Parts: sequence; C-alpha cells; structure tokens
Amino acid sequence: MKKVVVVGSLNIDLIAKTPHAPAAGETVNAEEFLIVPGGKGANQAVGMARLGLEVTLVGRVGKEYFGNFLIQELKKENLNTSCIVRDDEAMTSIAIIILDAAGENRIVVAQGANYRISTTDIDRAKGEIEKADLVVCHFGRPHPVLPYVLKLAKTANKRVLLNPAPAFALSGEVLKAVDYLIVNQGEAEVISGLQVTDVESAIRAAAQLQEIGPEEVVITLGAHGAVFSNSNHQIHLPAYSIPVVDTTAAGDAFIAGFVFGTLNHWTPEERIRFANACGALASAKMGAISSLPRQEEVEQFLAFRKEEEEENPNYL
Repeated sequence: MKKVVVVGSLNIDLIAKTPHAPAAGETVNAEEFLIVPGGKGANQAVGMARLGLEVTLVGRVGKEYFGNFLIQELKKENLNTSCIVRDDEAMTSIAIIILDAAGENRIVVAQGANYRISTTDIDRAKGEIEKADLVVCHFGRPHPVLPYVLKLAKTANKRVLLNPAPAFALSGEVLKAVDYLIVNQGEAEVISGLQVTDVESAIRAAAQLQEIGPEEVVITLGAHGAVFSNSNHQIHLPAYSIPVVDTTAAGDAFIAGFVFGTLNHWTPEERIRFANACGALASAKMGAISSLPRQEEVEQFLAFRKEEEEENPNYL
C-alpha cells in the first residue's frame, strides 16, 4: 500500500445552511446546522485514506472536547493520528461556514492550534516522512515550518505536493523544492502574478509556475474543470456536471484523487479525470469529511460517465 504524510490543518466545522448568505447587517435563519470534523489537512488525509492509501496526518488540536472529537473521528477513517499534537495553550481550530442554496460557501476560520505547529512536531513525524511515498503540505499563510518540511522531505528524497490555500506569495526557493503544486484560480493569480479569467489564461499561469520549479502544476477552475502543466504539455479537462449541494471539500477531494493517480503512475489525463470525479462527488453531498468519496464510488461514477460519453461525446 502506498504511504502518504499530510501536514496540514484540522478544524471543527460549524455549518449553517441558509437560503442565501446574509448581507451586511442582515440576519438570516439557518435551515440546518451541523458540527462536523474538517480542515484542509484532515479533509485531504481522509480523502486519500478512503481511496486506499495509508495516511499519516501531522497537525495540532486543542485538549478540549473538540480536539478529542476530531481525533476519534479521524481514527475511524484508519488514519495514523500518532503525529497529531495536543496543544496545552490553544483551542482546536474552528471554521464557521455559511452554505447557501446554490451550494456555495463563505468561511471564517479561527485558527487556534493550527498556527502553532512547530519544527518539533515535524521532527516527531520524521520516521513517517522517511517511509512515505509522497509528502503533502497544506499551508494557508507563510509559515516558518514550511521550509523545514521541504528540507526534511528532500533530504529523505521524498516527493512533495504543496497546496498553499488560502494563497500567499511563494519564493522561487520554495517552488523549486516542490514537485507538485495544486492551486485554485484565485490562488494561481496571487502566486503567479497573472490574471486568471479563463482556461487559456489558467494554462499560461500554470506553465509559468511550472517553469519556475514544480515538475507539475494544476490549477482547478471549479465548474470549468482543471488545467495541468508539465515540461511536455498542457491540458484542460472540463468538470463533470452534477447537482451541487456543498462545495466545502471539493478541492480537497480533487487533491486526494490526484495523489491517488500519481502514486499509481497514471497519465496526466487519467489523474485529472479521476480527481475531477472525486471533486464532483464531494460537491454532491453535505459537509466536508462526510462528503469525501471512496474508491469504489469514484470508479462506478467514472464507468457510468464513460458509457454516457461513448453514446454522446458532448455529454459531461
């Protein structure tokens, strides 16, 4: 079984489902309210585990109820949680999510323990990193631990995937140490300095970023799919059309699918197609971790869509 180490955030998501997002000064009644585990690091780790990968998650939670709840839920997903540190001083990160009727979300995060991850925490995971086939890093701001993770991974000759979300400026040194860079449209603009408004401009931004350092760059475009760039070629694959319920973890599901395909040595087209399917399936369910698909679900979805495409080449 392929092994992955994920370094990233762990949250408790407080989700309010509303007819529309409130305007300034407006109060909107929620139709539904949920308390569920989340955080991009946890989402990506669970997504990979459900696809059949062996995953170790590195991060921090508080010592209160929410921290206990998170670790218990992650253990149910067969994750290695031994590298999750219980913080004595900070609370578990909380994400407040407003989800409108169209499935679009607005998120406010109180980071808490997430921002207190340290080089000591990474040292605790050194043995797992040395055994891993791939190291996945999610950081939502410039953090001193990121160069440390990259250095440790490269010393151990490990490939690294970076998902800087929300976006922040990346130095050429960091980009050169990354093998795979995955960002969304807005993040691509911040990092590349180029305006990304459509598929063509996304391909240009991906190609520019790839030339700086990463072996492969992927820019996700939501309903417009994703573009991929490496030294050989650039491709665009459209998204799958599916009724959207909640987009909260769609990007994390995409990353999990891309990692799965990469570790199985699939072609870029096969990896993006599989990742697009993972993202689409996650968008069709409520919640973050609760929406992440399992391998058999993705395979069944792709098999069904392949039949539809063969009957009608314009069907997606």
